[in-house]
Amino acid sequence: IAARPGRRYQALSKYPSVTQDISLRLDKATSYQQVLATVEGAIQADDMGNMHYQLTPLSIYQMKDNDEAKTITLHLEIVSPERTLTDSNVTSLMDHIADLAVTQLAATRV
Repeated sequence: IAARPGRRYQALSKYPSVTQDISLRLDKATSYQQVLATVEGAIQADDMGNMHYQLTPLSIYQMKDNDEAKTITLHLEIVSPERTLTDSNVTSLMDHIADLAVTQLAATRV
């Protein structure tokens, strides 16, 4: 099988993954790409070691009677190849994500 450029083999972790969702209420003009860039930046800047993560959009919701705001919900699955992560480890990361979303996107965590 031919190797794909830019891809390398990565062994599966022997430790379990931890998953959490986060919902952010934002101005309707804020793009999903802005939210994704902010969240990924927060994950990469966090000092939890050599982590692997998968970030998946769950929903983008806008209420019929509120045309000024929308809510974006993201699902984060994170695993460390070095140790078992606890919910408190990931909760602190989610708090960091929410703090950055507040300062960079004027978002509210819901």
